Amino acid sequence: MTMNKIFCDDCKSDINIKIKSKKVGEYKGENIRFHYFKCDKCKRKYFVSVDSKRVRELKKIIKMNNKKIKQIRDNRIRSVEGAQAQDNEIERLSKVNDDCRRELTELTQLYLKLFRL
Repeated sequence: MTMNKIFCDDCKSDINIKIKSKKVGEYKGENIRFHYFKCDKCKRKYFVSVDSKRVRELKKIIKMNNKKIKQIRDNRIRSVEGAQAQDNEIERLSKVNDDCRRELTELTQLYLKLFRL
């Protein structure tokens, strides 16, 4: 398996990616952690993801809904009424996932504004 090389935007050296985690603060009683890697040469940090209790809850909801959607698709009902009910449930679960993804994006943007890596 070939790995693509990653180069630092600042010093152009190869980066050996080792994901690190750092508590950057608290927001509404939740610990906020940033996951990142950095250039070994110039120490520039690259943000990867954010973690908090709410972020984990949202990711769990998305994962559970994706599993439910897969189960519905794997067990399709042949009747028109049953198929329509399944389609409606898939649409409902997909909308919940879209809302969760939107909130994840908003939380990430908020945390990046409030805290420094």
